[in-house]
Formats: sequence, structure tokens, C-alpha cells
Amino acid sequence: MKVIRTESELTGVNESPMGGNYIESSERDFIARGVVVGVSTLYNQTSGLSALVGGVTASRITTLGLGFSPGDFWRVSLNTPWTVQNDNGPIVDIQCKRCGWSYPQKTLVNGLCPTCIDKLRV
Repeated sequence: MKVIRTESELTGVNESPMGGNYIESSERDFIARGVVVGVSTLYNQTSGLSALVGGVTASRITTLGLGFSPGDFWRVSLNTPWTVQNDNGPIVDIQCKRCGWSYPQKTLVNGLCPTCIDKLRV
């Protein structure tokens, strides 16, 4: 069975050098990934609190009433799931016929993963 991977949330570590009601991440484009003001929820994984997104730019998400310190772990929900892809399009994994785990198609032999391929007995 073919599986196209999607992500419904992003996670990371607050890269901002100062505390505040926002997080910063240089590795993501929050707008392109689907973080939406008033719809997406930003979670402070360190404190266990959450709030709706109040503002979003490519590298910053702000909230009202939720503080973050440098290095806090965060998670943000996406408006719609984002399809994981590269320059060639969506990344498709194929499930092993025996164990059901997903693998890139090039690693399967006759539909079986490297772990499930029967070893020759001599």
C-alpha cells in the first residue's frame, strides 16, 4: 500500500534570544506551511499552556497571553495538513507486505523490507 506522508503540526525550539509572547524559527516558513491567525493553536510544550496564533510571519509566530523563554519547546497546529515532498513531488512510502512498516520503494524487494526478507539457509 502506498502512503503519502502529511504533517498536521510543526514542532521546534524557540530560537529567540529574548523571552516574550512569540517564538522564532529560522528553519521554517510558517506562512507557506499553513499557520493561520485565529485558527492555528500554538503550544508551549515546556509549560503545557496554549493559545491561538495572533500573528504570523515567515519566521515568527506571536500569541496573546502566552509567554515563551529562549529554548522553550513549541508545537503549532496547521490549518490543513502539509504534504511532505521534495523537488520531485510528494514523498511516497510503500508498506512492507509482511510487517506493514513504511519504507521508501527502493529499499523493498518483492514488497518486503530488509528485515522481513527471508534469509537463505545453507
